[in-house]
Amino acid sequence: MQKFVFALCVALAAAGSAAAQESHRVRIGDLDLSTAHGAAAFDARVRRVARSACSGRSPMNNLQCRAILAQEFRDALPDSRRAEYVQVRSVNDRPARAVI
Repeated sequence: MQKFVFALCVALAAAGSAAAQESHRVRIGDLDLSTAHGAAAFDARVRRVARSACSGRSPMNNLQCRAILAQEFRDALPDSRRAEYVQVRSVNDRPARAVI
């Protein structure tokens, strides 16, 4: 099976910088986003791309740029893959309940 490459063209318009059309890719064809491991691998890939794409900005603009780009990647997932990802993240990101 040919690996699907998830490409997203986004305008990075982090505060204080001119919007520049850039293309960034995150490979998802080998990930099972319905598992915690697959979702974590997707998050790691997105962080790596965002860190690279947003470098050279001030610390505040860098954080904002990375957050915007990460959200754009999540939003651009195909509907079925996004539903799997959201389901896994909603289960695994719940805070631990205190036992009293």
